[in-house]
Amino acid sequence: MPAARKSQEYLRNHDIVLASRPPCALCGKPMLFAEDFDPSHERWWLHPMAATVDHIVLVADGGNDALSNLRPAHRSCNSKRNRRHHNVVKPLRELLFGRPRLNALDG
Repeated sequence: MPAARKSQEYLRNHDIVLASRPPCALCGKPMLFAEDFDPSHERWWLHPMAATVDHIVLVADGGNDALSNLRPAHRSCNSKRNRRHHNVVKPLRELLFGRPRLNALDG
């Protein structure tokens, strides 16, 4: 898999989420794993049905790499979900003043 800057928590939880070869949490269909490809196949992880781990609450929206915030997803399902989420127009109040804090202790 390509080198990416991921936290140790994400790398550990990524392996836990995909350990049992689960179906995609977004569409329910089986996913493809490294073992499903010919060993000479380069860049197998770019296949649309390749297994990835999706953040339920996106990191950009304050999500974290905790196991409870991760779920299995096809590369294509994960990409479609994130693209759809980022095309949402933010409310004017949020554009002017930022995201509201949940409590006074949040940074």
